[in-house]
Parts: sequence; C-alpha cells; structure tokens
Amino acid sequence: MTNVLTWPLHLRENRHRDAGLPDCFYSAAPAFEHESMPPEVAMLLPASDGASAFFRTLAATRGDVNPSAAAFFMADPFVSAREDGRRLAEMGIRWVANIPSVDQHDEEFTQFLDDVGLNLDMERRVLGAFKAAGLKIAAAVSSVDSAAQVAAFDADAVFVLPRVSDFAAGFPSPRQRSATAQSIRSALHAAAWSGPLLGYGDEREAAQPSQWPEAVDGIVGRPVAAALAKERS
Repeated sequence: MTNVLTWPLHLRENRHRDAGLPDCFYSAAPAFEHESMPPEVAMLLPASDGASAFFRTLAATRGDVNPSAAAFFMADPFVSAREDGRRLAEMGIRWVANIPSVDQHDEEFTQFLDDVGLNLDMERRVLGAFKAAGLKIAAAVSSVDSAAQVAAFDADAVFVLPRVSDFAAGFPSPRQRSATAQSIRSALHAAAWSGPLLGYGDEREAAQPSQWPEAVDGIVGRPVAAALAKERS
C-alpha cells in the first residue's frame, strides 16, 4: 500500500465559502524521506509508484475518512483523465490538484523534462481534461506564467506552491511567500479570474488567519501523514 499525506485547507471566514472546497487534499507520500529534504521537494523525485498505486490505496480504504480531493503528478503518460476521472468520481473524489507540479522545478530541469515530453504543457492539458471530465480542479502554480495558463481554462481554485529552490535555506519565509502570492494574484486578476487563491504555510501560520498574506483567500498547510480509513477485508 502507498503511504499517504494529507494537506489541510483553511479558508478565511468570509471568502469563497460557496466554492465547495474540500477540508484537505490527499496525496501519495514520497517514496524517499530524509530529514534534510522536505516532502514538498521529495515528492518530485522519480521514485514513486505513480498515480495508479495511489488510486489503489484510496480505493482499498473505508471507514470514517472518505477523501474528497486527490493530488498527484499529472505530467504522467499513464494518467488518463477520462478513465481515472471516472474511477476517482466513483470513489467520491470531487477535486483534483496537480501536486507535485513541474512548475516547482528550476528552468534547467524543466527544460530536461520538456525534452522527454513530461512538461508543463502536458500537465496543464491533463489538468484541463480532468475539469472537462467533471471534476473540480485546484491548479498548483509556482510562477506568474503558469497562473495565466490555468486562468485560461478557468481553474476552480489556484494554489501557490513554492519552487524547489525556495527551500534551499529551509522553509520559505513569509515575506517570500507573500510576494509570490501577490504577483500571482495580480496575474490572475489581469486574466479576469476571480476564484479562490490559496497560499501555503506551516501549521502555526495556518491556524492564525491574521498572519496570512492579504492576497490569499485561504492557506494550504504543509503535508502530514494521513490517518486513512481501514483497509477493506
């Protein structure tokens, strides 16, 4: 069974309560873990069992926890929005997110992925295909250019996820995350997109809305090990 993480979501009291956003997103935990490498970075290593193994884990659980939102790598030739979208919907999944995202990589590594076809264009096509299949999408972006792209196909929510390089000196500072969120908010506004913009923060920040950047409508907390329901017998 694939280990699973949960990414808790906190919304401002009076913003976008009618968007139907989930309480959290579930994703596969990274196959490689080390205290020096945060999970947001480790998830990008090519060591996971892929989305299919994650879907099997979700399908094999039951009980009090019934995930309604799944996050997985979408620049994956084995992911089918048509088939996997149907499969996820049958499990009660209503939201999907592209976590981790190609957009988190630096320019050099992004070019390498582009050379082998596992690029941002593919990721965005798959993300848009899941929306066309009837699921709601929370589009993870790390740059202004990507924000403009997801606004073009009317993402239901946008999540600002720090780049790998942002973790070079530890967890990115509030100032850095706030500046990125504001730049992306401006790009989305220029593209006439007005849905919920979700920032990123640690557990302490997530519990204190007064510390959130003004640009964001909510905060996605850093991932923690999920207490999934029991396996079916």
